Amino acid sequence: MKQTAVIFSALFVLLFSSILLSQETGGAHLGVGISIDPSRIGHVNIYYAGPNSSPPPSIVNQSPILFYFIIDTNKIRIEPLFGLNTTNSENTQTYRAVSNSNYNINTDINNISAITTGLGVFYLSALSNSFNLYFGPRIYFNFVSITTENKGASVYNGQYSSSDNKTETNELDITIGLAVGAEYFPFNKFSFGGEASINYTSYGNPDVTTTNTPPSPPPSYISSSERKQYSFNTSGIFFVRWYFI
Repeated sequence: MKQTAVIFSALFVLLFSSILLSQETGGAHLGVGISIDPSRIGHVNIYYAGPNSSPPPSIVNQSPILFYFIIDTNKIRIEPLFGLNTTNSENTQTYRAVSNSNYNINTDINNISAITTGLGVFYLSALSNSFNLYFGPRIYFNFVSITTENKGASVYNGQYSSSDNKTETNELDITIGLAVGAEYFPFNKFSFGGEASINYTSYGNPDVTTTNTPPSPPPSYISSSERKQYSFNTSGIFFVRWYFI
C-alpha cells in the first residue's frame, strides 16, 4: 500500500510539472471546486478488521464532499481531487468492588480514516460563453486505515494484571470511471454543474496486523485469507467551481 502511494505521488508531481510548463506557451485557467455525491449521504461502508472485530467497524458518510484543483489548458481539463473522513472513539468502563480494593478497567479504542485522492482528465467542449460540456476518465484511490484496540487493567486479591490487544488494518480501493459533465456560468469565473459516470471499483485485500500484550500462545495452525471483491455502479455528483485565473 505504501509503495502504491509513493508511485501515485510521483506520477502526480510529474503530471503537475508538465502542466505548469505548458502554461508558459498555451496559457491556462486555474480554479478550485467542490462536489457533493448524494448517494454517499447516510451511506455506511463496512470494513473487515480482523477475526476478533465484532461488530466490524464502519464509516458513515464516507467523503460525500470532495475538493478539486482545476487546471484548464486549451481544450483539456486536469482535475486532481481530495477527500477525508475520520472517526475516532474511546470507551472506558470501570468496575470497582464495594467491599475490597478489587477493580477492573476496560478500554475500547476505534480509529478509522478514509483518505480519497484521485485525478480526472477531460476534453472540454464550449457550447457557448456560459455553457461547457466535458467528458473523460476519473480515477480514485481510497486509502482506508482502521485501528481497533482493547486495553484491560485489573487488581484481584492484591494481584495486578494488564493486557493490550491491538489490530491494525490497511486497505487500498481503486475506482476507475468514465464521466460526462456540464457546467453553467452565471458569472464570468463561477459555475454550477453536474456529472454522471459509470464506475468500476476494485477492493484491495486487507493487510491485517495483530499485536497482543502479553503475547498469545503460538497457534497450532497457520491460516491465511485473500479477498477478491469488485463492483460496477453508476453515479451522479453536483459541482460548484470557482476560477481565480
